[in-house]
Amino acid sequence: SVIFILLMMGVFVKNLQKPAELVTEEYRPLKLPFEPNQVMKIKIKKGAAGPPQEARAREGTTQDPAARSTELVKDKEQWKVATLFNARADHEKIKDLLTELHQAKGELRAKGKELFSDFGIGEEGTFHLLFQDAAGFPVLDLILGNKKANGSVFIRQKDSEDIYLTEANLFNAIGIYGNPGEEEPDSNYWAATELIPVDPAKIRGIEIERFFPDGKKILTVGLAKDPQEKKWKYTQEPVPFALDSEKVIQFLNTIQGARAQKALDPKAQDYGFSKPTWQMKLGLEDGQEIVVRAAELDSKTRAYPVQVSTEPVVFQVAEYTLKNLDVDDSKFFVDNPFNVEI
Repeated sequence: SVIFILLMMGVFVKNLQKPAELVTEEYRPLKLPFEPNQVMKIKIKKGAAGPPQEARAREGTTQDPAARSTELVKDKEQWKVATLFNARADHEKIKDLLTELHQAKGELRAKGKELFSDFGIGEEGTFHLLFQDAAGFPVLDLILGNKKANGSVFIRQKDSEDIYLTEANLFNAIGIYGNPGEEEPDSNYWAATELIPVDPAKIRGIEIERFFPDGKKILTVGLAKDPQEKKWKYTQEPVPFALDSEKVIQFLNTIQGARAQKALDPKAQDYGFSKPTWQMKLGLEDGQEIVVRAAELDSKTRAYPVQVSTEPVVFQVAEYTLKNLDVDDSKFFVDNPFNVEI
């Protein structure tokens, strides 16, 4: 009986104890000292947290070539993925990350370097987020621990030994959806996938051509918007049936909604754009022109390499996406052109 009572007391005491990561050392709310509108550069790195703060402030001299990293840079009003050939960045994803951090709430869980390993928030195997201003000086220097606690994440500022627990959805905000200890930063996560980033209302002309193996080509679509009547018209004659302007507007929305699967290194290989299979030219109201060109279909990925004249990267575009853009004049014929009553 005595032994049984002692065992029961041991179990009771054990149940009262919490793991280190679930114990609150003292209540101190989390408040990260930064303003999102000051951020002009974001570096996300997996591994060691990097060189001293003074060295990091010097542009272009501190990047560890062996680091697994992503770098985002704001050029005027446009964010770019510097580690992905300066591809256009997804502004919404960057906005979501900055908002998540600015609104992050949490509380102090521990203090001291000796406890870093308990929380998975040392130097190795963790995510280091560095936010810099236009001059290259740190606005916020943050480390995310690679241990999750009931969906929350442990964080600390680079030069601080205070460890906080926050429910902010920071891993998802940087594209890490699985085990943070095993995943790495992915620059392609930040790339904007809009194939042709243009306001449909600014398009004044559409030309689509198909190319044949012998080098010959055929114009399948020729449309222009009359600046006086503000109506769409065919530019090639003769066309047997009248044009439905609503169908042109629908196609412009299809152009706006076209998405790439990912961005590719433009110098990785010869994609074959000198002998394209398909091409679309969009004339804009300011006189500029956007040329979209597709090479041969990749039989393995069932996707086309696509080059857009305004973009620094090559896009991988799904076969079905390009098929939605590969139309001819008949796409815009009015319904029931013969006025046949049924």
